[in-house]
Amino acid sequence: EEKDKAKAEVEKEAEKAKNSIDQSTTNEAVTEAKDNGKSAINAVDATSKAKSDAKSEVDRVADAKKSEIDASNMTAEEKAKAKAEVEKEATKAKDSIDKATTDNAVSEAKEVGKEAINSVDITSKAKADVKTEIDRVAEAKKSEIDASNMTDEEKAKAKEEVEKEAEQAKASIDQATTDV
Repeated sequence: EEKDKAKAEVEKEAEKAKNSIDQSTTNEAVTEAKDNGKSAINAVDATSKAKSDAKSEVDRVADAKKSEIDASNMTAEEKAKAKAEVEKEATKAKDSIDKATTDNAVSEAKEVGKEAINSVDITSKAKADVKTEIDRVAEAKKSEIDASNMTDEEKAKAKEEVEKEAEQAKASIDQATTDV
């Protein structure tokens, strides 16, 4: 659609230039009409506004996702990996936008790209895995306590201590900033 508009504009400017040349009565006027016509033709915008707007929107979504990643509880390694994934998806979207030949295709490429960027997972897998392991160990310990010959009061106190230690361990995990 944009190509057709630009071509029509070029045709219009070329026609104006030819008419101006035809109206000229001196060599200088012909040269001036020719130069004015060339300038007007060259001034026709050949860049795609739809594509540049779509790519700008992809960049804005990618930047927002990177900020979301920075604010997450992911480790530094996970953040770097997630940001690289966002960058890969943004580049893929912009390449698809560049290859699009209609406004609808540009819009579709933009939306697919935004969806891909927004679907980059920002949950800390390393932390989730370790917290699951803490829960598993705590449950095993509570089962061991239940099977012991402790009194009910001793069992309740011991299980409460296990739960407290597990929660402290998970809080420490949440504060960790690296995978190591």
